[in-house]
Amino acid sequence: LAQELGQAIGLAFQIIDDILDATADTQHIGKPTGLDSSANKCTYVSLYGVDEARKRADVYSQHALDSAHAIGGSNKRLLSILEKIAQRSY
Repeated sequence: LAQELGQAIGLAFQIIDDILDATADTQHIGKPTGLDSSANKCTYVSLYGVDEARKRADVYSQHALDSAHAIGGSNKRLLSILEKIAQRSY
């Protein structure tokens, strides 16, 4: 379960990063944006578009949260981190 959690949140993080690179402005996220597109990089946004990429990020984020819940124990801090990653806007 821990490996599934790590893979899911890693993919969610990368997809969200791709979305932010395509949609956010440099001042908002604190780094240059649009670099993926100008470099013709293959990203989730270039493959699927922003809306589908967002859906995929949501699915991976939820999978990570489900995995964390399945692991059990006192993992409130982990759940908080996972939720922040899923909702990040910078």
